[in-house]
Amino acid sequence: MSIENKKRVIIIGGGYAGVSLMHKLKTNNNCQITLIDKSQKHLYINIYQDIIIKMTSLLIMKNIVKKMELSLFVMKFVISIINKIMCLQDKTI
Repeated sequence: MSIENKKRVIIIGGGYAGVSLMHKLKTNNNCQITLIDKSQKHLYINIYQDIIIKMTSLLIMKNIVKKMELSLFVMKFVISIINKIMCLQDKTI
């Protein structure tokens, strides 16, 4: 399709929304896209935010698993003490 027949789209603002919209429209060959921003450079910060969120989630899950393992250890210890007490009571009866 020639440039004359393409729809012209102007996106003002090269933040996350503007760049995301540009990438979505880029797959449509019917559009001629112009992105206008006050800066010449754009840092696609969402990638870094996504990495930080995933790392934080993994650390939180790791802490939860550690607490569960500790709780399981304590429960096993308490059960073993209860079993010993019950055994002692059975021997005295």
